Amino acid sequence: MDYMPKLQEAMNDMMNGNDLKALPIMQEIIHTIETDDAYKAEEGKTPVAFDEEFEYLLYSVREDTEDLQWIREPISLIYVFTATLHMNLGDLDAAIANLEKAMKWNPVSAKAQLAMAEAYALKHDQDKFYEYTMAAFPNIFHSEELGQAYRNLGAYYADKDVVPASISCYGMSMLYEQSEDALNGLAALQKKHPEKTHMPTDDELLALSKEYGFPITPDPDVLTTACLQVEAARAQGDEEHAKRFLDIIYDLKQGEAFKKFEENSKKNEEK
Repeated sequence: MDYMPKLQEAMNDMMNGNDLKALPIMQEIIHTIETDDAYKAEEGKTPVAFDEEFEYLLYSVREDTEDLQWIREPISLIYVFTATLHMNLGDLDAAIANLEKAMKWNPVSAKAQLAMAEAYALKHDQDKFYEYTMAAFPNIFHSEELGQAYRNLGAYYADKDVVPASISCYGMSMLYEQSEDALNGLAALQKKHPEKTHMPTDDELLALSKEYGFPITPDPDVLTTACLQVEAARAQGDEEHAKRFLDIIYDLKQGEAFKKFEENSKKNEEK
C-alpha cells in the first residue's frame, strides 16, 4: 500500500492543529504496517526502519547489522507522530505504547526517546523523564535535539533543586538551540536563588558533569562516525557526500574538533 498521500494528509492536519482529524488517518496507516506481509521480517532477520542513513551508521558502530532487514520507510516516525497526537489529546498511555513501537523499529531514534521523556514528564514521572533523556544523548546528531535534551536536564535538576547543574544544562542547551523555555527556566532560578545563578567556568562545568553524570559534548561515537565518513567520502572524491557529514559536525558546534581530527589523521598518514 502506498500510504504516503495519507501520511501527507495527516501531517497537514497536524500542522493546522486538527489532531482529531489526523489521528484516525495515522491509525489506519499503522494498521497497514502491522498487518501487511510486506512489513513482516524475513526468516532470521530483524526488521528495522532507521529514519536517516546516519542512524544506521551509528547503530553499526555499536551492534552487528548482519541480521537486520532495513525497511526504508518512515515507520518509526509514523509511530512518533501518532504518539504526539495522543499526547496532544491527553492519552499518555497510548502515546507511550506507540513510542515503544517506534524505538523497536528504530533503536537509535533520539526523536522517539525525547518524545518518551516528554510523555513521562506529562505523567509527572521524573525518574523516567530523566532516564529517557539520558538514553537519548548517545544517539543525538542534530543540534535542536541536543538543545532539547539539555533543557530536559535543566528542568529535571531545577525540580530537584540542584541549582548549579540546572543552570549548566540550561546554559548548554542555549549553545545548540535558542529557546524561550530555557530562558524562562534560567529566569525562574535567578528569582528563586539569586545568589547561586552564575554560569559555571569550564572547570566547574567539568566537575558538575562528573558529579551528576551528564555529558558536556556530543557523543564520541557520533563525532567519530561523522569524521570517518567525511574522510572516506573525500578519499573517493565525493565532496557532496562529505558535506552531508560535515554539516552534522558543524551543526553540533564541533568545527574545532574536526580540525584536530584531520590534523591527527594527516600525522598518522605521514608516519
